[in-house]
Amino acid sequence: MRVAGHAYPWVWYAAGGGALCGGSITQAAGSQAVQEVSHKDSQSPRNQARYRNARVAKLVDARDLKSLSCEAMRVRPPPRAHIEPQLSKHDPTWRRRDSGNDDSEIDQAQGVAHTVGVGRHPSSLPAVAVLLERIAPERAAHGAVPGLQAHWQSALPCPAGEHLVVQAMDFASDQFSRDAFARCAMACPPGIVRSVRKRQAEYFFGRLAARHALHQQGLVVHPDTVQIATGNAREPIWPKTAVGSISHTHRLAMSAVAPADRWRGIGIDLEHLADPDAQAALRARVVNASELALLQTLHDAGDATLDALLTLVFSAKESLFKASFAVVGRYFDFSAEQVTGVNVAAGCLQLRLCESLCPSLPADHLCPVGFGWVDPQTVVTYRVW
Repeated sequence: MRVAGHAYPWVWYAAGGGALCGGSITQAAGSQAVQEVSHKDSQSPRNQARYRNARVAKLVDARDLKSLSCEAMRVRPPPRAHIEPQLSKHDPTWRRRDSGNDDSEIDQAQGVAHTVGVGRHPSSLPAVAVLLERIAPERAAHGAVPGLQAHWQSALPCPAGEHLVVQAMDFASDQFSRDAFARCAMACPPGIVRSVRKRQAEYFFGRLAARHALHQQGLVVHPDTVQIATGNAREPIWPKTAVGSISHTHRLAMSAVAPADRWRGIGIDLEHLADPDAQAALRARVVNASELALLQTLHDAGDATLDALLTLVFSAKESLFKASFAVVGRYFDFSAEQVTGVNVAAGCLQLRLCESLCPSLPADHLCPVGFGWVDPQTVVTYRVW
């Protein structure tokens, strides 16, 4: 199966004008990241969760960038009037390795890339960016699931020509009913019972997408009744046969899974483009001076607007965190990773670890992260390792 819009090998643009070809750095990028927020002394799950949540709260209003827990996100349906089909198809030849919260189902049909032309819409979507191809026909919601608008999937390129298929649920939280938990034999944790309807819908459809992902991969015997609990750090607890990732926005939930004997982890993250206030927070807490210089260079070259690039880097670091957390076993801050290269057209960027996270993720380890656009205002990043 071939997925359009991801040509390999990539040419990466690195800080200071260096290029990254095939994953090797030909020119070093910038200085090491500066620690913005100190780690908590205590590593207990509760303090870790509080630390991570406090870190998010300092960044932006919840309307702009979702919680950094291993679950949250929001999205809008793509404005198809602005989408043009591109006839060429490209081979994926990529890399992926990290724990995450998403999965879906692979269709045998080839994907057709969609690009957005310059000036076609009032958004910050890079002119060369590729919108995710929905490789299976959208399926309207069954009446038994209130609030579900559509169910679709996309295939994302992985290493060795493989694909990570994400299951996506487009939903309307104002139409959701908590009765859906009982109808679908899905446990509703006490914290979710006490939450507002919007949060209940996000949690429900994230888990529902995860069930479809597990079913597509054949990783559970009874996918309709499997329960995906929440750990002490608010991470999804997957069956022992799987690694996965869940993410959602206010209108979209995504999940992807893969066999645990194939990958160590998956991480996916959905983000809405940062507004000016959020951009200021991202500049202060997510990127260092070297990273900002790289993004400014890309912006000046016309590759993308600064709000798109800042959002992209934030999301990529979140995907890396999610993909690594189960192995690392502790929280680490944004300064632990530094972006060293971005290829907007190919949908990939590279992060370098600025500190040793664990034996398998030592300092200076290079971590590729893929990305795509769900719509002109929403980016999804993903890492598999």
